[in-house]
Amino acid sequence: MNTKTLGILLALGCIGLIAIPAFGHSGGASIEKTVGEYIIDIGYSETDLRAGTPLRFDLQLLSASSTTNVISVDDVWVRIRRVRDNVYPLVGRFHMPALGPAGMTYEFSEPGEYSMTVRFQKHDKAIVEADIPLTILASEDDKKTMFSPGAFGAGTLGLLIGLVGSLLVHRRRRNNDGAALPVS
Repeated sequence: MNTKTLGILLALGCIGLIAIPAFGHSGGASIEKTVGEYIIDIGYSETDLRAGTPLRFDLQLLSASSTTNVISVDDVWVRIRRVRDNVYPLVGRFHMPALGPAGMTYEFSEPGEYSMTVRFQKHDKAIVEADIPLTILASEDDKKTMFSPGAFGAGTLGLLIGLVGSLLVHRRRRNNDGAALPVS
């Protein structure tokens, strides 16, 4: 494999690793709720929603007629309510980035039933709003990690590819430099 081909493969691998968190649901699952002509899409980082674990939520609004059509909004207003005692541990407004969904990380302090109210806004006017029920499970000591196994595996693979690529480039340069020296 020549150096140019290796460089192209490394660049594509890096682009792929960057695009996964920007457009995916970080290896977890998603909740979709249809409200009229819209689909509220909430992706989350873990397959199980557990107390004591930082959870990444990706929030975006899609067209119900074409789920590949992302609706342009300015920001997302989110409120999390603990159903048991009607307490609101989080109320916030998140600006939509230029690329990808709006995101937030939240750690539920205790298990139980919660409600996440999500409202997408454009020019400070609500486009659509919905309540999404969430069941948060009890924490597990072995689940208390900030990094999902998928992200760790992808990072390790990226480091391994970079190491092998740099060794191949270094070996090739050393061989080329040795061939150019005159023999005395």
